Amino acid sequence: TQLQIMQMVPVAGKTGLAVRAARAGAEAEAERTREMAQDVRADAAMRFFDLYQADATLGLMREGRRLLGEALRAGEAMYASGSTPQAVVLRAQVELARMDEAVLRMEGMRATMASALNALAELPLDAPVGTPTLPAFPAAPPPVDSLEALALARRPMLAAGALDAAQRDLLARRTAREIWPDLTLGVIYGQRPMPDGGTDRMASFMLGFTLPLTPGSRQRQMTSEARAMHAEAVADLAAMRLETRTRIGALAAELTRTAATRRHYQTILLPELEAATGSALSGYRAGQVDLMTLLESQMGLIAARQELVRLDAETGKAWAELEMLTTMTFLAAASADGATR
Repeated sequence: TQLQIMQMVPVAGKTGLAVRAARAGAEAEAERTREMAQDVRADAAMRFFDLYQADATLGLMREGRRLLGEALRAGEAMYASGSTPQAVVLRAQVELARMDEAVLRMEGMRATMASALNALAELPLDAPVGTPTLPAFPAAPPPVDSLEALALARRPMLAAGALDAAQRDLLARRTAREIWPDLTLGVIYGQRPMPDGGTDRMASFMLGFTLPLTPGSRQRQMTSEARAMHAEAVADLAAMRLETRTRIGALAAELTRTAATRRHYQTILLPELEAATGSALSGYRAGQVDLMTLLESQMGLIAARQELVRLDAETGKAWAELEMLTTMTFLAAASADGATR
């Protein structure tokens, strides 16, 4: 009867490098999990601001439809009295039909967006979603260099990329040491019965090592492959850093642009359009302005207000993406009448 126990003992620090590489890989996966959570949060914010834009646009379209209906009824009365040609009334009727079709299309889009937001929140798809309310936006974005530093230091995907590069480096160093022979330790115990009734026992200790017979065709090729994989991980990290920096710059410029455009609309364009619409309405009542001129003025004002809504939605999306890239919180929690958070 013989019992043999053997154990290979790696040398040259191979075990330590393997343990450190495995730890770096596990930490990289944890950072990717954090990045995924940030992506889901940003996705929910994008859907929320899409829903806000659809709701606000739908309200403005209904207001435009109401104004168009009132103008059409006035035009029909004027046509009956002979003061307005029939072509003007017919055109107004066509515009009203188009407006009805646009409202129906927007209502369908709104329902789709609400269903998608419910799905993301793991709610029933047909759960009621109230009217979204915009959160308070910061007065201005932080300096772009501060945003860049935050993103490069805090974005989980960049941390995962750095850990991947570190893991590949450790594995490459470990592979380069495969050319070193590993030790093999063994203990052997044996016993056998003797003719005189006794037992013959034997114990021995074994020490051995492995030699790489073909290092050029195996170990060195494995080392070259590991170094190439490390170089690939470093290149991927550089690409992710470049993409992050580029996106930070684009978002900062987007916030500056939307803020300037919004100020232009609020301080110059909207007051002028409101004044023009009021003048056209007064002129129409006095018989100095025709129906189509009034309608064009009213629709232009509503279109400008819709553009203001779009700018608000774009601003919210840009802030949400900045939160995803920097893992910072810039926006307070927004709610849809308590139905969605």
